[in-house]
Amino acid sequence: MQAPAALGLGQGDAESMYQAFNKVFLVRSGNAVFYKSAINNANRDETWSASLDILGAQDAYERTGDPEKKTLINELLTTWLDYTPTPWSWDGWNDDIGWFSLALIRGYQMTSNRRFLDAAKYGFDYAFGRGWDTQYNGGGIWEENPEYAARETPPKTSTKEALANDSLGKVACMIYQSTRDGAYLQKAQQIYAWVSANLFNHTTGQINTGISPDGHIDTGSAAYNQGTVLDYAHLLYLTTGNPIYRTDAHLALDYGLHNLTNKTASSATPKATSTPGPTNSPAAPGISSATTVSGQPTTWP
Repeated sequence: MQAPAALGLGQGDAESMYQAFNKVFLVRSGNAVFYKSAINNANRDETWSASLDILGAQDAYERTGDPEKKTLINELLTTWLDYTPTPWSWDGWNDDIGWFSLALIRGYQMTSNRRFLDAAKYGFDYAFGRGWDTQYNGGGIWEENPEYAARETPPKTSTKEALANDSLGKVACMIYQSTRDGAYLQKAQQIYAWVSANLFNHTTGQINTGISPDGHIDTGSAAYNQGTVLDYAHLLYLTTGNPIYRTDAHLALDYGLHNLTNKTASSATPKATSTPGPTNSPAAPGISSATTVSGQPTTWP
């Protein structure tokens, strides 16, 4: 029996998908611009999932430089902040704050809207300030802060996971790029060093899910974790020129390509499950970074 044809993206497919996505999910209502929650749910997508939606729009702008896409990003983030103003103490999940802040700092770099930078700095400072803990595991940021986990029904034991650490580490790196404040680069490297020592398998390239206070490692793997650490390592390589980050990015890419994707020679797409909503996978930016991970670093003074 003949093997099925390999799947890959052709020229123009990314733009066609972006336009089709917006045709279905993008809503303009008065001064508000947002993505709705699902095809069959016209309510505004909110908080972290809305942030992921906006990250997808930012990928499209990054790919094309289209000024209309830049305007849309400004409108989407302005609406998001209008509905989700700081402070964010109502949310105990530090990875949520990471996604909020990542969409905002990318938006600042694309639009120069100072409101986005100020909110991204607040988000990182707040999550790092409450979440970085050295009592257990020698450091790392809690996924859900312990005081919030204790109020769950039933109460939960907090863990330190790749998703919170990698998303917030990326934010710190991009704040440094935007402000040249070296304290943020130091924290980006500090978080990465902890992830590398505790969650990254340097033999296989797998990023493990997380670690418990007692040292037990959850060795589960997921495309979103793999893509996020790849993007994190890539950002640090471009920012510092340190080849260690480039090596790690290649390791993470190789693991994801051979274990977590429907792979072809020219295209890798995360193994997907069917969902009715618009949420953009955090794996996508990391996978797209693979096309430039061998490029020359851009050092930031």
